[in-house]
Amino acid sequence: MDDKLQRQEERIVAVEKRLQETEVRLSLVQTWAQFLMKAYDALLHHKVNYKSLPQYKASPLEEAMDMPIRKARFKIVEWVRRLSNEIDARIRRKGFHVTGGNGKDDN
Repeated sequence: MDDKLQRQEERIVAVEKRLQETEVRLSLVQTWAQFLMKAYDALLHHKVNYKSLPQYKASPLEEAMDMPIRKARFKIVEWVRRLSNEIDARIRRKGFHVTGGNGKDDN
């Protein structure tokens, strides 16, 4: 009876581990999907292409492939956050206009 109980406990531990990994993967997919919607909006309305940003080219994805999934999640989410912030900055810079001091554009 103890052997059967121990096997059940081992199965439960294995299932819990798989569940945690699945939760991490789901959060990564949600993060990426949210980012892609923002990136599409930036490209459509502001002509900002995330693939041309230096932050995109400095991708940690190759390095993250060799890491445990929880550590990889942190690196990937931080990278996506930096990309998102750079998109916001590019949009702000595109909307910035120098005025002649009287509140009107110099154009």
